[in-house]
Amino acid sequence: MTILVGGFAIGACLAALLPGTAVFASSYHYQSSALPKLRALSQRSTVYDSAGTKIGELGTKDRRDVTLDQVPKIIQNAVIAVEDKTFWSNDGIDLNSVFRAALKDFSSGQIVQGGSTITQQLVKERILNAKRAVHRKVKEIVLALRLTQKYSKRQVLQQYLNTVYFGQGSYGIKAAAERLFVHPDPSAPFGVAPTKLNQVTVGEAALLAGLINNP
Repeated sequence: MTILVGGFAIGACLAALLPGTAVFASSYHYQSSALPKLRALSQRSTVYDSAGTKIGELGTKDRRDVTLDQVPKIIQNAVIAVEDKTFWSNDGIDLNSVFRAALKDFSSGQIVQGGSTITQQLVKERILNAKRAVHRKVKEIVLALRLTQKYSKRQVLQQYLNTVYFGQGSYGIKAAAERLFVHPDPSAPFGVAPTKLNQVTVGEAALLAGLINNP
């Protein structure tokens, strides 16, 4: 079933842009080769003094990985509702979104709309790149299908939430919540402190989910 779904999806993308089937045929190479590993994520470094007291954090990318269990359901649900409504049930791609994007691409004559699921976005960020081209889109779809076979949905979602960029130099959901929101804290120097994931409100979760598409 997964192979059929993948074939139809890839065919839809290519049929919208190409008169022939050469690129579609070449996709077999990506289907038969080993699934590449997800690229490692840059983390921020914490600096301590000789007494073990934290004095600062360094890094070009503000990121600190978290497990999915550390991410409240309101955040998980908000991201899925915005980015991939069929995430828990799809095979890594959403046929309706693929066909809708293919029609848009056909009308413009180029790849302008991705129709990407959370799994496809993870493939784009951690295995491929963000370049919009037919060959890359074929790879993305095939690898998304195979990624779903290798990793559980929870693993995919965890990796995704630690990967995506939210703006303001914040990569991953933990850094985004800390950078964008504060909450009252009488013990803090100015009476407020960065918001922890378990303190995020429904409204803040909705804002975080909306930032992914346009950070």
